[in-house]
Amino acid sequence: MSMSSSLHRISTNVRFLTGALLLPEYAAALAERLFLTPPAPRLPQTTFFDFLDARSSYVEYRGRTLATWRWGPLEAPAVLLAHGWGGHAAQMRGFVPRLLAEGFRVIAYDQPAHGLSEGRLTGLPDFAGALAAVAAHHGNVRHAIAHSLGGVAAAISLSRVSRRG
Repeated sequence: MSMSSSLHRISTNVRFLTGALLLPEYAAALAERLFLTPPAPRLPQTTFFDFLDARSSYVEYRGRTLATWRWGPLEAPAVLLAHGWGGHAAQMRGFVPRLLAEGFRVIAYDQPAHGLSEGRLTGLPDFAGALAAVAAHHGNVRHAIAHSLGGVAAAISLSRVSRRG
C-alpha cells in the first residue's frame, strides 16, 4: 500500500469517527457513500482489444447509460455476462468464443458506476435492475453467467421475473 493511500485511509477513518461522535447523520451519509462507491477501475490497456469484434451500444437505466457489447446474430438466443463488484465486462470475455461456437448470442455490459457505464454510486439493487434492463433491451436472454455480486443480482432479477410470470 502506498503512503498516499495509507494517509487517505487514516483521514477517512478520522472523519468517520469524528462524525460518528459529533454528527451521526454525517457519519451515516459518509458510510453509505463509502459502501456504495466501487473501487477505481484498473483496466489493462489490452481491454480495448477485447471488444474489437463486438457491437457496442448503450442501454438507458434510471437516468444513466450502461455500456453493452454484443457478439453473434440477433436472432440467436442470448447469454448475458455479468461481472461483479469492482469489475468490468472485459473480465468475462473468455466465455465468448465457446458460447458463439454453441450458437448463442453473447451480451456483456459494465454494471452501473463501473467501466464505461455512468454513475458514481451503486449497490446490489442497482446491479439487479441494470441486469434486467440490459436483458430486456437485448431480448431473448436464455442464460446468465455471472461473477460474485453479478451472480446475486442475476438471482434477484430472476426471482422478480418468476413472481411476475
